[in-house]
Amino acid sequence: MKVPANGKKVPSNQELIAEFQAKLPQYKYGIRAGRFVDCKKSFFIGASVIPKKDAVIVNSNFPSVGSSMFFMLFMLATGILIGLIVWLVAWKPGQDAVAKEVKEVVEQMLAAQA
Repeated sequence: MKVPANGKKVPSNQELIAEFQAKLPQYKYGIRAGRFVDCKKSFFIGASVIPKKDAVIVNSNFPSVGSSMFFMLFMLATGILIGLIVWLVAWKPGQDAVAKEVKEVVEQMLAAQA
């Protein structure tokens, strides 16, 4: 989900984490690869926030490299179709819910700059 900045200053990773900790304290936050802010609800449920120069991208995602690797190995072990079905049923709804909450906070941050 893309949140356009509309000419406003895009917040840095540290500003995003500070705002998320204030408004969504139930999640854990970290920076991955120096560019992504990971919002972690559980081992498999989370979201990634990517600040760009003109927008902020919020993706529902696995919140760590370890969980992504585990899911990939799970898909190889059980077959791609079974792995995708498990992901769609068990983890995708939670990931989408976290991404929606995070997107709302980012929209509030950008609206507050007006």
